[in-house]
Amino acid sequence: MASRPSGSSGLLPSLPAVTAIGVVGLGFWAYAAAAPSLSPRLEVNRSEAEATAREVLAAQGVDPDEWTRSSRVQSGFRLDRRARSRRFHRFVWNEAGEERYAALLGEFLPEPRWLVRYQHFKGDAATRVLAHVVWVGADGAPQYRRVLAPDAAGADLSEEEARSLVLAALGGPGAAAHLRELGAHEARRPARTDWTFSFRDEAVGQPAGGDAMAVVQVLGDEVHPAYRRVSMPAEWERADEQRRGRLLLAAVPSTIALELLLVAG
Repeated sequence: MASRPSGSSGLLPSLPAVTAIGVVGLGFWAYAAAAPSLSPRLEVNRSEAEATAREVLAAQGVDPDEWTRSSRVQSGFRLDRRARSRRFHRFVWNEAGEERYAALLGEFLPEPRWLVRYQHFKGDAATRVLAHVVWVGADGAPQYRRVLAPDAAGADLSEEEARSLVLAALGGPGAAAHLRELGAHEARRPARTDWTFSFRDEAVGQPAGGDAMAVVQVLGDEVHPAYRRVSMPAEWERADEQRRGRLLLAAVPSTIALELLLVAG
């Protein structure tokens, strides 16, 4: 009878068992990590994004050296760690298909970009700007927004006055003819009134039962650039949350098994 090598242990599983467990664990990991890969590479590096942000702030009459700067990569299916943002991508990819996903990517589904933020905590909270934010896209194009303190003073516009500003920012009533207003939300501040208008883009339609939307905020009388996104049916979002939860629970034992096998090896 052949003797067992002195360095081996009878407690270790056989090679076929190790292989089977490894394949199962790898399958769980691959399924959990599966993601669309159509997003363009972010060719702009950190220093280039920050240099662009400095130029944008200078054009706004703001001295960047008087503010504390921070920068990070934001958005995109793989790069954004916020679960809800990833879910928007997963919804369109799974329910509408690759072709529809590619058509919406970049306008209604965010691509990787740099977020450069300038802020400080000096001055009167009722009058100061909390932060200046510049997004720099994969092509180097910037988008600017300043963040007002909740108590900062501003205009007290009616709904119709705010809507007129929004339509003008969108290019006028004619340019916004394909946008169907879904609602206007009023937020009363101590020294101003803020409005949020939501529109459905009828030219895009309803991908997989969701809405291609444009959301525009008016802080006082300051109109922020339109933020475009795809909404998800509440039923799909709940089902996806349950599905992902079951997947994570199933992945735990396979991960533990793989780690134990690595240690044993």
